Amino acid sequence: MFSRLTAKKTYSTGSEDVERYEVDKEKDIQELTEEVMKTFALQHPIMFEKYSICEIVCQSKLSKFSVAMLKEICTALELNVYSITSKRKQPFVDILQRLVDKCSCKTMSIVNQA
Repeated sequence: MFSRLTAKKTYSTGSEDVERYEVDKEKDIQELTEEVMKTFALQHPIMFEKYSICEIVCQSKLSKFSVAMLKEICTALELNVYSITSKRKQPFVDILQRLVDKCSCKTMSIVNQA
C-alpha cells in the first residue's frame, strides 16, 4: 500500500510540475506579447516636425493645412496616400483622423468616459 501511495504522490507531483510549467510558459508568452504591442503601438502624442497631430485633430484644425502639407504629414507617418487622386484636403484629413482614433490618447479618453 505504501508503494502505491508513493507512486501516486510522485505521479501527481510530476503532473503538477508539468501544469505549473505550462502556466508559467503561457504567462511568459502573454507578457512578451504585451511588450511587443507596447513597442509597436502608436505612442501619444503623434508628432510631425513641431506639430502634435493628436492635438490638431482634437481641435479640428487639420483643414488649416494645405493639401501638400497634409500629404507630407501622411507620407511621413507612413500612411497609404497613393490611392488618393483627389486634390482636396478631406481624404487626407480623414486618414489622419482615423490614425489619431487609434492613439492611446483617444482610447484612454474613451475608457475614462465609460
